[in-house]
Amino acid sequence: MGISIGSGGVITSSAPAQSQETQPENTEEKKNTEVASTVQRKRELKDSVKQNERPIQVVAKNTAIRSDLSVHVVTRWYRSPEIILLERDYGPPIDIWSIGCIFAELLTMLKENAKSQFERKPLFPGTSCYPLSPSSSMQGKKKDSRVSKEDQLCVIIDKLGTPSEEDTSFISDPGALAYLQNLPKAEKKNFLEMYPFPGDEAIDLLNMMLQFNPYKRASLYQCLDHPFLADVRDKRKEIQANTPIVLDFEYEDVNRDMLRELFVEEILFFRNFYRRNKREPQMPSRVEQKLSLSG
Repeated sequence: MGISIGSGGVITSSAPAQSQETQPENTEEKKNTEVASTVQRKRELKDSVKQNERPIQVVAKNTAIRSDLSVHVVTRWYRSPEIILLERDYGPPIDIWSIGCIFAELLTMLKENAKSQFERKPLFPGTSCYPLSPSSSMQGKKKDSRVSKEDQLCVIIDKLGTPSEEDTSFISDPGALAYLQNLPKAEKKNFLEMYPFPGDEAIDLLNMMLQFNPYKRASLYQCLDHPFLADVRDKRKEIQANTPIVLDFEYEDVNRDMLRELFVEEILFFRNFYRRNKREPQMPSRVEQKLSLSG
């Protein structure tokens, strides 16, 4: 039940080529063939979803930028399934997922949904996230070890239910697919029972944002166009960028010394700002003293 951490994208097979008359020699080869066939079907489903549903938003068309994307992003409780399953070709839908998680928390702040402050809690409070940040009990164990029921993906499935074949069609890694299929099965929880107030429109918006498949997840503007936000939306204040926003500093070659200087510069800026507003004496900090001694 392992999950392989590969480069993502193209799936290759290490099995030797066989003629039409030759059958797989052992069960392991048969299993690899079945997994590859399943992944191919899911790729076809993925293409079908892309054609019939909304077009997925991407970060940028530059594949060189995409290849540098890390998989260890987003705070655990707000991490989308595609990030957990090590998909490297991700985009804005991961932010929509995070917003959906926050929206669920806001619903628990309403007194109609939570009688006391102790009932207010995150929607997906996982305690670990295998394989990105496994629990201490999973560290050093074999890949076929069963993950904890408090693991992030298990917590998500416990609320959203076991994903269908269409929901998992975006997964490109056969190991990730096999890992997901071996997790405990669950039925979807009724969000309207969990958050009865303010009603159906809020739950519909929540469901749109928390789609397991990123290709089926609502876009930002689909969320803004939702009837639940009609009374508060002001289109005059919305600014849309015509091109992808590129932060040049993300591509600078920064070594340890340069990074240290930038940290110190940032700390000093806010420290001096605080002192000017509080009118405190300008006493040298430990950082400043250490810099003066090392200089």
